[in-house]
Amino acid sequence: SSNQWLIVKDTCYFVKDKSNKIWKLLFTGFGGSTTGDFRFTKEALTTTAILDDHGVEKARFAVYPNPALGDQLEVLFGAEMLNTNLEASIIDLDGTVHTTEHISLIAGLSRLTMDVSDLKSGVYCIAVKSARQTFVQKFVKP
Repeated sequence: SSNQWLIVKDTCYFVKDKSNKIWKLLFTGFGGSTTGDFRFTKEALTTTAILDDHGVEKARFAVYPNPALGDQLEVLFGAEMLNTNLEASIIDLDGTVHTTEHISLIAGLSRLTMDVSDLKSGVYCIAVKSARQTFVQKFVKP
């Protein structure tokens, strides 16, 4: 019997590099177990820095997908040696808060899934709040 590998075309993976940049990887092929050759595309996601009280970057976050095509939006956090609690809110351009979620970051990559099914078409913001500061990234709900 031979081993066969299945590459799922619509599954993507997220990785964080040492500078907390977040990448989306989409595997496109596998050359076989003889070569171990994986083929994939990569895309750097737009990230927003999360700073401490002294202006030092402690983490980055990205919103995916943008535009938000389905009922869920992923907020991805890349952090180094950080264990802190954050609050993420979806806010429209009028300042109305539609939903708020909490996440405790760990070192590495953390993911928060937010429901956007009830949002009307428009431009929104993900506001990530630390103990003393708020960081914002826009997204579109088509």
